[in-house]
This record gives sequence, C-alpha cells and structure tokens, in this order.
Amino acid sequence: MPAEYIAALKAFAYQEGIPVSEYVREMVHDHILQRGARFRGTGARLRALSNAAKAWLVAYHRCVAIAGLPGKERRAELEKLTWDAVKKAHEFIESEEAAKNARHRILAIQAIALITRAEEEILLDMDKAEVDEIVKQIEETLGVIDKEAPAGTPKTGKGKT
Repeated sequence: MPAEYIAALKAFAYQEGIPVSEYVREMVHDHILQRGARFRGTGARLRALSNAAKAWLVAYHRCVAIAGLPGKERRAELEKLTWDAVKKAHEFIESEEAAKNARHRILAIQAIALITRAEEEILLDMDKAEVDEIVKQIEETLGVIDKEAPAGTPKTGKGKT
C-alpha cells in the first residue's frame, strides 16, 4: 500500500480515537455491508414487476363476477393496478439489470403487454373467456419470471403482493 494511504489511514484512525487496525477492520466491515446490500438488491426491480403483475391478477380474480367481467366501479381499481404494473415494468426495462439480461427484459415486456391487453379487453366488455386466456398467459409469464429471478432475491408466495 502506498505510504500516502497508510498516512491517511493513521490520520483517520487518530480522528476517530481508535487504533489503525480497528479502523481498517471497521472500514472493511462497512464496505462488505455496502456490497452485500447491492447484492441483495439484484433482481429487486424484476421482483417489483412480478409483484405488481400479481397484484393485478389478484384484483382481477377478486373483481370478476361468476357470470362475466368486472363492473365499471371495479374496473377503476384494475386500471390503477395496470398503470402501476406499467410503471414497474418501465423502471425495470431501463435498469442496469435489464440491460445485462435480455431474457428478463423480454419477459418484462411480454408481461406488461399481456396485462395491458387484458385491461383493454375488460374495458371493451369482451368475452370473459378471452380475458381468462390472457390472464392464464400472464400467470405463465410470471411463473417464468419467478424461476429466472436471481437467486439472491427473496421470492414471494403465490397470491402475495
């Protein structure tokens, strides 16, 4: 280590009132904690997108009456959740994480395309079976996202948002 670095370490340790060895240990400890936090953060945006899409699915299943699509008052809730999912997908797609993994970027784009397509079908009062088919595709895409999310990312249970 250059002499200037050693002198700086001694000065910093003196300012803190601790021995140089303890100062270096604390510095290394802080560095490891910072790096560890970034490591745990890997996949957080992908997980946020997955959670937003799952919230949409839960709301859809909760809003859908046995006979058909949700009523107009329930559609506002779905629309809000749709825009939330779009926002999360946009954040993910622009992230460094997405730039490094084209497959995750494609999955995010597919998920958001399916969610907006389902929302459009609901707003147009299309057939419930058609919307259910899109919802099934959304669930399959989310299953792939969950499988491909980085190992350091905590997974949510089915139905949790």
